[in-house]
Amino acid sequence: MLGFFKKNSKLCLYSLFFVAFIFFFFQLNPVLADSTGYNSNTGSSDATLWGQTAEGVQNRIGLGNDDPRYIIANIINLALGFLGIIAIVIIMYAGFMWMMSGGNPDKISLAKKTLISGIIGLIIVLSAFALASFAIDAIYRVTTGANLNGGGNSLGGSGGYGGGSGLGSLPMQCSSSGDMCVPNDSYCQSNFGAYYSCDARCQCVIDNTDSCYNPSENLCNIPCRAGLSCTGSSGCSDNSCGLGDSSCECCCDMTLAGTEEDQCKLMYPTLSCTNVEGRCPGADKGVCCGCSSDAQCGYSSGCSDDTCCRPRPVVQSVIPSDSSSDVCTNSEIRITFNQNMNAGSLSKNVLIVGEYGSTCPSDTRYLDDASILSAFSFGTSGLNACVINGTSRSVGDDVIFSPNSFLDVSTLYHVIILGDLDLNDETDQGILSFWGVSMDGHFHQTFTTISDQNGTGGVCVVENVNIEPSSYLFKTSQDSASEDDSVVADNPTFDTVRDGDKLFIAQALSGDNQVLSPMDGYNWDWVISSHNEGVARFDNVSDLAKNERLVQAVPGVVDGRSVIEAVINMNPYSGSNSSMMGDGLSAEAPVYLFVCENPWPPIENGVWEPWKPNPNTYNYDIYYCRDDGGVGTFDDLPAFDSVGTSGSLAPGVMSQHYFSYKAPPPVGSIQTISNVESSSDGGAVHLSWTPVSGAAGYKVYWGTRSGDYDSYVEIPGNTEYTAEKLENGKTYYFNVTSYTSDNSESSFFGEKYIIPKDESAPDVVTGFEISDVVSSYIKLSWNELADADRYEVSYGLFEGPPFGAVLDAESYTSIVIQDLNPDTTYYFGVRALDESDNPGPFSEILDTRTQE
Repeated sequence: MLGFFKKNSKLCLYSLFFVAFIFFFFQLNPVLADSTGYNSNTGSSDATLWGQTAEGVQNRIGLGNDDPRYIIANIINLALGFLGIIAIVIIMYAGFMWMMSGGNPDKISLAKKTLISGIIGLIIVLSAFALASFAIDAIYRVTTGANLNGGGNSLGGSGGYGGGSGLGSLPMQCSSSGDMCVPNDSYCQSNFGAYYSCDARCQCVIDNTDSCYNPSENLCNIPCRAGLSCTGSSGCSDNSCGLGDSSCECCCDMTLAGTEEDQCKLMYPTLSCTNVEGRCPGADKGVCCGCSSDAQCGYSSGCSDDTCCRPRPVVQSVIPSDSSSDVCTNSEIRITFNQNMNAGSLSKNVLIVGEYGSTCPSDTRYLDDASILSAFSFGTSGLNACVINGTSRSVGDDVIFSPNSFLDVSTLYHVIILGDLDLNDETDQGILSFWGVSMDGHFHQTFTTISDQNGTGGVCVVENVNIEPSSYLFKTSQDSASEDDSVVADNPTFDTVRDGDKLFIAQALSGDNQVLSPMDGYNWDWVISSHNEGVARFDNVSDLAKNERLVQAVPGVVDGRSVIEAVINMNPYSGSNSSMMGDGLSAEAPVYLFVCENPWPPIENGVWEPWKPNPNTYNYDIYYCRDDGGVGTFDDLPAFDSVGTSGSLAPGVMSQHYFSYKAPPPVGSIQTISNVESSSDGGAVHLSWTPVSGAAGYKVYWGTRSGDYDSYVEIPGNTEYTAEKLENGKTYYFNVTSYTSDNSESSFFGEKYIIPKDESAPDVVTGFEISDVVSSYIKLSWNELADADRYEVSYGLFEGPPFGAVLDAESYTSIVIQDLNPDTTYYFGVRALDESDNPGPFSEILDTRTQE
């Protein structure tokens, strides 16, 4: 067979070229044919196939239900691969002939010709693949406006050509039937940004919804654009950001910031990953900043006032709940968002609308906005839509609406929050987050007030009083610098850190625990006090409501307790109130000041109190500080796990309990520790470790002395971490522990050490020029480089690098090279080196000829 190829090399080459051309022809047609309606997933077609249906073709040839052109293309694809193998065999045979020639010129000549023929044949086969790929992609872009960037059996893939399983990585939109995806790049571009790639991260947009669908995880509402991760201080699942979890953010990787792999820059050229305090946890996480329009941020985020891509506000809950009935006419309406809202945008965009007969009652106004009336189908029942007058205020993530007067009995009310109906017009409409980002679309739900009972007008009397939080522990008396607690409105940092102060809210409750709002006709004041102002006192915050107090732990106290008490006082309104029921009702919330980073019992859902015997018939409680005083909790006392009462009481003993310690989680091991690309600003070290069953998270410790760690970080739900801004050239020791949900911590996994190194090279030297050329010396000069420690000049008789000679110019930006030969051409280059001797690229290579 090899003899045949040697004798008929030209024929073989022409045959290879012809087969490659035929392959290209058949490879191209099926791709273009898909636009006629053929679906290789189902074998169906809206048009006829060569005058018949696909099923008819299958019946005639008995080779499946694919288009015959697809079948031929597959065969030719296989043939090309076979021909490529033959070409490689010819090359190997030629090499063998050459080695065995024994220096015979004729045999060497024959081996060379065979080798050249094999190489040419291989080039033709590879060129056919490359030419077909380029041409098909170009034609597909021109005819469809999309990129043929995945799937299909296009040039060596698997599945259908441009369809079938290949559609898995093309832009998708689910069809109305819900069982088929079709390419729709324009949809993804318009909804997720001009630079958005609709890849496997977000493939389908479910029909009649605004959410993404991830088929690999069968989850909806995944708004983080490709490359970003949903991250938070308590661990976040992939869909947490999409479901409006306020503790989770779409975060980028800060270790890639400023590089060509910056995840934000890949989404839009002006964006960059930026560490914004209070957003994404850890120095290795950031958010995308540098935007000028919403379209650059994608569908679920908007461009905020500080040019960062921030999540759009989402309503998480409303009280009263949707379609609820028997709502008191003096209830407050509480709307919880996933973030702090802009106070100035509330009055016009938070509407409580009632349906009334011929006229709107007093203290209401007609809803005359035609677009809102149409959007919520008001007027179709012949009733008037009347907006209730009241006040809206923002407290943390809550918006609280208090009507100016009682609602009417047995009336249907609509809670309407106006949002932005066109996210692409670059004008923020409706309610805004504190950062100026609009909500996607309107929000709407309803409730119905209670009927008139015994002539009370549906007004519910106060039967209980509640304080939130019901019990609280201050672990410190110091205030955090990362929050501002001097004002409530338009302050996204108000009471967001567990530090030396906490907002307490008193609530008046009906018999079925509806939160009631005081108003003319049934009004009250609050008397709120601290039983021990030497432990907990009130801070003066001007815009707090009557039922709110900011409690401050008193500095200098290590262990103390107080009680916050709230009492309803109706006496100032005795003359106008229809009822005095509820006057004097009170509630108490214990407050503890225990300066300890790791107390037992642990804090659960923000609430803490000491352990007490059950039933609590004895005048004692138990708590202790597990913290040993060092960094982290690896050296802390263990936590109690269970309490028992078995055994008989000894004489004179009134109460007896047995406490057992909770076993710490298992110990894992550090798998890898390595340097990552660092700079003169500091080194970076990456660690990974084995997962531990039952662990809620991990803690990474490090320091510059073995066994003595002065830094640590908590890593919830992850098994890797990158420590940054380390001192280059210094030895660092790392260790890892695991911990459970109640802060029980394991022993160390095992110490590892590493020396961070500056591995980033200086920039290229600019301004390189030659002057003072004479017969035996020459002068060179260049511009100073900020990150250069010294410069290295190379020169020689041949253009390099490498050159011939190397001179150390130290930190100077010019040098005179002497002892050169006259009338000789020399080549010169200069590069910078940093303090770690990392060499930068050579400058422009210059040449000149010395004088005679």
